[in-house]
Amino acid sequence: MFAQVSTVIVKVTHRCNLDCLYCYENITKQGEDMQLATFRQLASQVLQASQKHDITFLFHGGEPLLLPNAWYEEAIQTAQDLAYQYKKRVHFTMQSNLLGLTEAKINLLQTYKIALGVSFDGVMEDTMRGGEAKVLANFLRVRQAHISAGILTTINAQNYQHFDKICHFLHKDVGLRTFKANVVTPVGAGLAMEALDASQTFEAQHAILEYMIATEGKALIETNLMREIKRYFATEEERLREPQTLCHEKRCGAGSTVVGITPQGDITPCGRFAWNEEAYFIGKLGEDSPTDYSAKLHKFHALVPQNWYDCDTCSAKRICGFGCQAFIVRSRSKANVDCLPTKMRYAYYEANAERLKNLLRRA
Repeated sequence: MFAQVSTVIVKVTHRCNLDCLYCYENITKQGEDMQLATFRQLASQVLQASQKHDITFLFHGGEPLLLPNAWYEEAIQTAQDLAYQYKKRVHFTMQSNLLGLTEAKINLLQTYKIALGVSFDGVMEDTMRGGEAKVLANFLRVRQAHISAGILTTINAQNYQHFDKICHFLHKDVGLRTFKANVVTPVGAGLAMEALDASQTFEAQHAILEYMIATEGKALIETNLMREIKRYFATEEERLREPQTLCHEKRCGAGSTVVGITPQGDITPCGRFAWNEEAYFIGKLGEDSPTDYSAKLHKFHALVPQNWYDCDTCSAKRICGFGCQAFIVRSRSKANVDCLPTKMRYAYYEANAERLKNLLRRA
């Protein structure tokens, strides 16, 4: 099952200290944490089975900083010992809102070289997340402690019109060089929300692209868009040499190169599933046969094929990330909401090719 796995998204808890309106999980204030025995079983199975030399364990949630340091110390030591046994290397990352950051947590992150992705939605006083001021203060603390940390923001109904200000803030006030801006899809806690329409999504992405061009690539880079720009200008030979990505392929790496694990030890295709979505479980640690696993994974990737009916003839396919199958199947519409914005971005690249070339030269 885990032969090609290089990234394991470990849902260490489904508790959280925030209640984000658009959260793609089904978070609870009181909930179950992963038992160390479950993590030991996970690490043993993955490190024994994977043919990859380097394995990344991404601690996710819920909010992973809610677990005590002792849990991470034992879990990481277990993974390191097993990696040595199987002649592999392990790396550790964490996606956090940083609200639970303490000096002890900073020491933990430093000691085990845990790289951070930090959720932060920008400069507005009233966001769909909350706690932005404290998150930013703690982000600056971890950077001062020389911990590798980046920011993941979302494009959502409250901030899509403000990305010129958000880019300026992240560049000038926070001192970032790169960041990610992912579009919110109504799933999980946000299932009842309306999706952004294509023009709203593109309005935010257009503002980011214009900021990147205006600052000649020397200030702030949104990594998703920069990857697209490089794909746009790449020759066919260069595109063939590109390494496979986890998410941005017609058939993504869900269930093959990346898997998600719930606190209870259920296996999901990736980290974009909630802990209680049994319909999308593709296995359980120590229980499912490789044949059962493969059948469930194939069924998942085969769902709602109509979203890709014209991909092979679409001119935008050279930049396309093909949407997120996890979000598509979990949403009410079962639609690829990134399709039309991708075509709009492609038209923008066609109209602004010379400006973008200048950006690439200087970035």
